[in-house]
Amino acid sequence: MKIFILILILAFPSFANMDLTIVFNEPDISGEIRRREGGEATSRGMSRGMSRGMSRGMSRGMSRGMSRGMSRGMSRGMSRGMSRGMSRGMSRGMSCGMSRGMSRGMSRGVEHNLTTPSRMTFLAPLREGLTTLSSPTLYYFISNNYGGDVHLIINRDDLIEPILETKLPKTDKKGIYKIDLKGYDISLEKGIEYEAFLVIILDKIERSADFFASTVLKYKPKEIKNENAFFYAKEGYFYEMIDKIQKNSELLKYQIKLLREEKLFDIAKFSEID
Repeated sequence: MKIFILILILAFPSFANMDLTIVFNEPDISGEIRRREGGEATSRGMSRGMSRGMSRGMSRGMSRGMSRGMSRGMSRGMSRGMSRGMSRGMSRGMSCGMSRGMSRGMSRGVEHNLTTPSRMTFLAPLREGLTTLSSPTLYYFISNNYGGDVHLIINRDDLIEPILETKLPKTDKKGIYKIDLKGYDISLEKGIEYEAFLVIILDKIERSADFFASTVLKYKPKEIKNENAFFYAKEGYFYEMIDKIQKNSELLKYQIKLLREEKLFDIAKFSEID
């Protein structure tokens, strides 16, 4: 690459004043936004926990209260018992249920979210990302010195069960990390859509409260004439473009602009400082 640029400069002196840059040509700029980022989980976890706790508590309390009240009422007198039983049962059930639900919900929401990073995301395009490789390399970013478990899950669009579910090596500091799918014996099929997830499990029972990030990728083979970041950017292959940039320190200066264009502002800021 250096020799090629030197030849151009010698042959065309004006080339030295040109501003070379990497411009990512997104394949479908009008497509649906598919990338999701993990962030600000604490308030979300508390809200979910309180909501679920209150809902379950009220439901269980009302059910138990009505059942007990009707049972007692039938033995004392059908008319009076049912009336008092339902009234007392609903009142006590709602009161106890809301109290217990809020307590448990807040406890779960706070307990399981204090250790999550403030931001976790793939270095990926906003929309569906194309790859020329059946086993591409992915990169992700964690914003805090997070030392807990992060799970990698990959779903295939036409299958119910994941094709991969594993724990990633633990990270001990804020930064950008690499996932080489070759190491997990993953081979994508041409034209099939896959969705990759980074998951931090906050509550093994309440999995809907998982803290996660995701990206969508599709294997689209293409004849490669010149394997460099400029070519991949022009052809719309984001994952290979980022991989080439990460492997060449001289190209990292272009990464900040590319990340901002894809609205990955936290990673762009980190790249500036780093």
